[in-house]
Amino acid sequence: MYPEFLLEKLADEKKYQYQQFYPGFYLINCLKNLDCRFINTHSDVKIHSTINYFWTKKIQSIIQQELNYIDKDDSIIGSVIVLEKEKNQNQNILRVITNNTQENYYDTFTKVRLAGSTLKPFLYALAFEKLSYNENTMIEDVPKKYYDEINHVLYMPKNHDNKYLGNITIKEALSNSRNIPAVEILYRLKKDTFYDFLYSLGIDHLKSKDHYNLSIALGTAGITQIQLSYLYSLLLNDGILKPITIGKIDDNLLYLDISHHLATHKIQERVVFSKETINKINSILVDNDLRRISFGRRNFMDFNFPIIAKTGTSYNYRDSWIVGIVDHYLICVWVGKLKEVPMLGVSGINGAGRIFYQIVKFLKQNKSIEEKTFQDYKKPFTKSDAFTNRDTREIEFPKNNQKIFLEPSKESNLIIKLKCFEVPFMLVLYNKEKEIFKNYFHHSETYVKFRDLKKGQYTLILKHKNETKISTFQIIE
Repeated sequence: MYPEFLLEKLADEKKYQYQQFYPGFYLINCLKNLDCRFINTHSDVKIHSTINYFWTKKIQSIIQQELNYIDKDDSIIGSVIVLEKEKNQNQNILRVITNNTQENYYDTFTKVRLAGSTLKPFLYALAFEKLSYNENTMIEDVPKKYYDEINHVLYMPKNHDNKYLGNITIKEALSNSRNIPAVEILYRLKKDTFYDFLYSLGIDHLKSKDHYNLSIALGTAGITQIQLSYLYSLLLNDGILKPITIGKIDDNLLYLDISHHLATHKIQERVVFSKETINKINSILVDNDLRRISFGRRNFMDFNFPIIAKTGTSYNYRDSWIVGIVDHYLICVWVGKLKEVPMLGVSGINGAGRIFYQIVKFLKQNKSIEEKTFQDYKKPFTKSDAFTNRDTREIEFPKNNQKIFLEPSKESNLIIKLKCFEVPFMLVLYNKEKEIFKNYFHHSETYVKFRDLKKGQYTLILKHKNETKISTFQIIE
């Protein structure tokens, strides 16, 4: 299931840090910020990542900033995945996969955590298709008791606010994340139906059916952040489960499947729900007025533009989740502790929701910045594409979407000619994730000389007030 070069790399290095993980995480960890290269005994493989470096750095700062508001406890971490639905290629592209933990080899993306209420949309989707229910079907939100055949006790689910709304519609139950109606729906569907649904998609960490009772409706079977992103991509793709593209090797796209396996061959798409069913679910999750019953008029899912969003809070506040869709982007946020111990009242809405809110604002403000400015995985860099100026070694900036190749001389100096908008402006130069230059300028046309630049990928960011221009270049030998 894994590319040969990756297995060879692991066999060569025998890194003890990765023995508890599988090769998929090893590669994800390498690709988190930019391209990566595997030089082995029998191979030299360069992977062009789809990761948006600029967005990653910004979202890392958002995570840290919002965690300071959520809780001063340094053991709480946040983890974010952003997918883009690319219209022309008709595929899901991984743009951001990052967290704020200092434990470099801790895997927040494929670690199984309690899912809370995040799986409810798919439970109701099954009810729409198997029970012929619709969003206006009535259901009771009242105290109920169910016989637990596993533990031979009565199971009495409770709502997150310990309140009951009486007779409500399914759309009111889902938008306000009521627990008792969700358990009742599963009781009518039969527990095994939901278990079979999850397992059939490739969620393979599940224990036997006999291990779970009706609380599986409330996320007790667990989910990983990648798997949850995959599930919600059904809402982005009209009910079709499509593979996630994470990079490119030579002329082959590199895919990550829902079981965290890697493949260079196209993973088969699957129709999971009808487009009609998905439209019903989306119409519920996008309704601000409906969810204000439980979340209030001012909450972190409340925007003046359409947002499809669902929160989740696991038992005893161990996990805080939110997954949302804005335009053609899917954002999945998790907040919790590495040791899987409770947080102090950090729910999905006031934990992960805070981070989600700031990411949505950032993406809306920066939607004009094309991803190809950072990574063009459809056309790998080649020397034939190189722009070389041995005499003046001078390039003009800004020019968006340019890819500049310089063949370095012994001095490896580069002159950037800046023709800018109004002054003052700021210029920042990054080499991969490291900031190597930052300065303010007060002349509309000026030159900047960079000395001793090494082989690698560079990103130039020019800022003036709220306007930002970005360009990249790569020095090759």
